[in-house]
Amino acid sequence: MSLVEALAVIVIAALLAAGAAPAYTQLIQENRLSSQANALLATLQYARNEAVKRGGHVTVCAAGGGACLATSDWAQGWMAFADDDGDGVLDVGETLLHSWPAVHDSHSLQKGKKVRVRFDAQGFAAGYNDTFRLCDPRGPVYGRSVIVSNQGRVRVAKGTSACP
Repeated sequence: MSLVEALAVIVIAALLAAGAAPAYTQLIQENRLSSQANALLATLQYARNEAVKRGGHVTVCAAGGGACLATSDWAQGWMAFADDDGDGVLDVGETLLHSWPAVHDSHSLQKGKKVRVRFDAQGFAAGYNDTFRLCDPRGPVYGRSVIVSNQGRVRVAKGTSACP
């Protein structure tokens, strides 16, 4: 193989790699959003199952420093705990079931009306139905909505109504 042929192969390979880079970046962004939405979904489903199993309340809230934060901004992370007294606060003696760290730096995770979700012994989230909005810099079309119904059903939908 001559030097000219080798250079031609290198140039073609470089062009193909340059063309694939944006698609690869898009794939990484999609996977990151899906992963974080699925982590929240899994936490909420786990909390619901634990509430039924334990026969009591389980609360999921935005977390910071091992305590619930009274905010709709969940980007710092969240936690689920057995809320024996049903007050929505992790008290001494109540069991921390799961905690999750902050979402990716470029992402936002907002919850609508309520600052926490509480499941009862039947698995219902009565009065806590709401939608979480997980977004990245690309905007609401690419975001994810994690939707909690009054019946305790949790699901993920692609896209969201708005991003903060």
